[in-house]
Amino acid sequence: MFPLQAGFAREQDILSRRSKRQSQIKKALSALNRHGLIRTEFLLECKRTKNPLTRLNNPVPLEDADVASLICPSCGSKFGEELLSEGYTVSELGRRMAKQSHWMTVWTTDLLIKLGIPEDAILWNISENGEEVDLLVEFLGQLWIFELKDREFGAGDAHPLNYRQVRYRADKAIIFTTEKVSKDAKRVFEDLQRESIRRRGSLPVYIEGLDKAEEILRREIANASLSYARRRLVMIGETTGYDLGAVLSAKFSELDSIEDEIDGLPF
Repeated sequence: MFPLQAGFAREQDILSRRSKRQSQIKKALSALNRHGLIRTEFLLECKRTKNPLTRLNNPVPLEDADVASLICPSCGSKFGEELLSEGYTVSELGRRMAKQSHWMTVWTTDLLIKLGIPEDAILWNISENGEEVDLLVEFLGQLWIFELKDREFGAGDAHPLNYRQVRYRADKAIIFTTEKVSKDAKRVFEDLQRESIRRRGSLPVYIEGLDKAEEILRREIANASLSYARRRLVMIGETTGYDLGAVLSAKFSELDSIEDEIDGLPF
């Protein structure tokens, strides 16, 4: 998310790369710091060469006369006269969360639970014979497989996901990427679906960006709930002679239409 891979990034460098979003970035940095994912440090640099001299957890040691009088080997100035910049480094917790995009697993799990998926219906990081599944969700008689990518989902990711979906007999594959699902990857899935008449389920669900996740998952959960209710009503319908599933679908369609009309009103 931020250029901290090298271990330290100055705040001014982070903000300069995103000049139009400085307010958002400052809030994000504050939140990351507050939750212990990054920590504030200070970088002492040579004013003339910009070479780093040392990093400090706080600037207090530079107030000590003995430290402040140390001489820069590049320009001969005292440490107390050199350039001090505030910046950030990734904490140990932050490194654990970034490793294999673990933060996405936590974030997605929290969202699923918020949307009504029971925690005991979610399995994480299932690994077998070198194949790893980020998330499996068993919900209302369906099995969903999640692929989480903190980068673009490319064509090279498509075939392994298709294999895992078939292997686990998942009803639905959901690709959640912080960037995009490439056109080539989408083309692979379309080709696979055309070639295999025995393929279970449909094309993957694409979630491109964190801001799209809640809306798309809410819709998928609503559709799964409706499908489950219709299946449960089949036996009652056979006994009564009424197609209660159709009535339920019509009712949901009516509610969706009303919601669409409300959303379109100017208030």
